[in-house]
Amino acid sequence: MLKYEGAIPIVRGNCPQFCWVGHTENRIFGRGLNPYDKNRTVGGSSGGDGALVSARCVVFGIGTDIGGSI
Repeated sequence: MLKYEGAIPIVRGNCPQFCWVGHTENRIFGRGLNPYDKNRTVGGSSGGDGALVSARCVVFGIGTDIGGSI
């Protein structure tokens, strides 16, 4: 719907391989890290989008939510 209205996706956030994991990590992109503390991971299935918004890389993120991570 956003693309139809003229939005241009510029980046894709990281997500876990299995959505029911408490941290964002997968075999392709590795661990999603907290932009302010590299010793911490970003949590939940939408952690990659949360990190991008927090680091001000994007204005907003579109995440899918199964267990309330958004």
